Amino acid sequence: MDKNGHYNNLNLIPDNLYRGEISYVYNGEPQIYSWEIQTSKPNPKLSQINWGHTKIKMSFECELDKTVKKWDEFGTEDTPWDSNWHEFTNLEPSKSYTFKPYVVIDSKKYYGTDSRGETEGIHFRMKSDVTPTTIVMQGGIEYQNYGSVTIIERGYETQNNNIKNQIKLNEKIQTFTGLKPNTEYVIEYYIVTKENNGKKYSNKYKLKTKDLELTTLQPKSVSSTCAIVAAKTNLSDLETNVGFQWKKYDAPESLKPSEGNAAIYDGQMEGYIKNLQPTSYYKVRAFYKTTEDKYYYGDWVTFDPSDFSYFEPTVHTYPAFEVTHNSVALKGYVMAGTDAITEQGFQYWKTGSSTKKAKYVRSNAPYDEINTIFSSGQVMSTVIEGLEPSTSYTCRAFVKTASNTIYGEEQTFTTAAPTSGIYDIITDETANPTVVGYYTINGQRFDAPQKGLNIVKYSDGSVKKMIIR
Repeated sequence: MDKNGHYNNLNLIPDNLYRGEISYVYNGEPQIYSWEIQTSKPNPKLSQINWGHTKIKMSFECELDKTVKKWDEFGTEDTPWDSNWHEFTNLEPSKSYTFKPYVVIDSKKYYGTDSRGETEGIHFRMKSDVTPTTIVMQGGIEYQNYGSVTIIERGYETQNNNIKNQIKLNEKIQTFTGLKPNTEYVIEYYIVTKENNGKKYSNKYKLKTKDLELTTLQPKSVSSTCAIVAAKTNLSDLETNVGFQWKKYDAPESLKPSEGNAAIYDGQMEGYIKNLQPTSYYKVRAFYKTTEDKYYYGDWVTFDPSDFSYFEPTVHTYPAFEVTHNSVALKGYVMAGTDAITEQGFQYWKTGSSTKKAKYVRSNAPYDEINTIFSSGQVMSTVIEGLEPSTSYTCRAFVKTASNTIYGEEQTFTTAAPTSGIYDIITDETANPTVVGYYTINGQRFDAPQKGLNIVKYSDGSVKKMIIR
């Protein structure tokens, strides 16, 4: 008994019934007072403090009466913990789990109330860019740093065989071309995870292609037998199944027209017609053909090949793509003018060098800081290797004729860091860079931002994303 007349009984067993007695003498007679008291039961609890696709982290707590010493052991079911938190691994995404906590005091185990934890579901993210005949999709999932799934397969599925034939396995970005304008397509993006015996997760997306714009322009006769034909269009630069049909103006309707392929740059389709007869009028129209061989046409336009003028070659440089830490893919567009093309290809140099950019260099080896690679075709392409990591470069397409050298637009790209990973582009805010172009995800360039996702390129080589709703 303490000075206040209180009795303290320590180290009792939790959740037990005790009987107490006090004896005393009252008026000379011995007296006994007795009572019963139940010690409280420990109530261990769990709280979910972190979670991912395959992991749950729980914390443990248990309030004990001050008369009870610290527990000897604690954990969940038959799993002892060695700290106040524990990580459960190899779980299935989007699933609820039940955990039963316990404590051991004086060799006796006491269970608490069941606690529930839930793993993160698979949340897909999808970026898409849709034109009248192409759909570009970039799929992924919302990863977390904690407990993410391991993707062992990814891809796209569709019920339309003509689309399905274009699908490449394990590609984050999938481009579908040759589609029908103003048509709805259902495309399913899926992943297969290493966890849970290769379980498959997927999501379906409904996307509708836009209306097609195809306006045949007045041809430009570059000689008495050759002409450049063109059309304004909203087709993607990725489309290759485009071109022009032509025949003599007075040819019978039943006569099948001649046909040739063309290329698209920045909303304009262009082709080159040879072996025309200067004594005849011709009519020409632009066309687009789907993968199902369905044709869409622009209007017929009449021209006279004998009414020709001098035209320089047309040269364009597409934005660089497939940029790694030491390589890049380049794509250019070349259309002959009046003079024959003697050489064509690409030039590139480190951005900010003191190179005189108008200088033409024949050698493939560095000379005066310019490098030249020769190529061929109306749409030419090449892969440059051996670049320096984390370095900004400028490139351009070019053609040379007997009288002049013509250059395409200058495009800037920056190689990645030497180690794998995704890095943010750091820009010098004090340099006040200017916008040099707006691009769709498939590389089509515009002078002003378009509705949807825009890739904005600046004069200092930096790139930012902009969404116009």
